[in-house]
Amino acid sequence: MTETHVPQQPTEEGAPRPSQTTARDIIHTLLGHAPNNLLIKVENEVRAEVADELRRAPLPTFPEGEQPSRVARTVRSIDTRLAAKGTHSDYWRPTADETEPMAPLWDVARQSSAWLNTANGTSDHETAMRLMKLAEEAGEVMAAYIGMTGQNPRKGTTHQRSDVVAELCDVIITAATALHSFTDDPAATLDDHARRVGQRISRNS
Repeated sequence: MTETHVPQQPTEEGAPRPSQTTARDIIHTLLGHAPNNLLIKVENEVRAEVADELRRAPLPTFPEGEQPSRVARTVRSIDTRLAAKGTHSDYWRPTADETEPMAPLWDVARQSSAWLNTANGTSDHETAMRLMKLAEEAGEVMAAYIGMTGQNPRKGTTHQRSDVVAELCDVIITAATALHSFTDDPAATLDDHARRVGQRISRNS
């Protein structure tokens, strides 16, 4: 792909600084007042070419113990989608100044933990009760599944698949709430643990 050089803007001290001009700005400047559909066509072609270059780029290296080919394929797939689709990519995330609300799971878990702390305190007994609540929710998953399969001939089919789904979600929320009693950053703790589990799966697959 032909490289386009954009002049740098001098700072007050006279030193050059990186330009904030985007690829879209360059395309619009080069094509002037071309029809909008032509601008879109050219932009899509540029994105496709960038995506192709990413696909053909050499694989990066990783610390010993990783699986470089697996990690590299994943990273390359994400980069290619971003290059090809931009903000329409399913992997696109807003920049830091375009903050998103907290994920609903952790927002609800935080509110639940704070509510329980206010109502019941934070004693060892209360912590144990929250862990027992998790076991209770897991039992409700089993009850919903038994009801879905109609395993009890006296009761027959009493639940649907959606009931099992809802009970599983309650287990996750209850576990996330209980996790607040053991770590100051439950979201990061779960992410770190999930990453380690993913690495074990990769080593054994």
